[in-house]
Amino acid sequence: TKQSNPDAIVIVDAPLLYEAGMQNMMDKIIVVSATKNKQIQRARETTSLSEYEVKRRIENQLPLSKKEKLADIVIENNGTLEDTRSQVKKMWKKFL
Repeated sequence: TKQSNPDAIVIVDAPLLYEAGMQNMMDKIIVVSATKNKQIQRARETTSLSEYEVKRRIENQLPLSKKEKLADIVIENNGTLEDTRSQVKKMWKKFL
């Protein structure tokens, strides 16, 4: 049987949330932000896309600066993995 828990926390990983017009379906929005250079670097490391293709994808999205203004919480992801984890832990404590 399917049970509902009104206290459940559901996390949706949706990089194109605003572009898809789905922001109104969420109670809280967290934007993970990084500089354009860092975005390009990470995408090149994790995909087979060329730098040109990565830049085109970024340019076709709503600018991060606008997403940050619309977000409830912004996590800066320019530093180390530990820096990002620390921010996530602080944010998680707010929700609990």
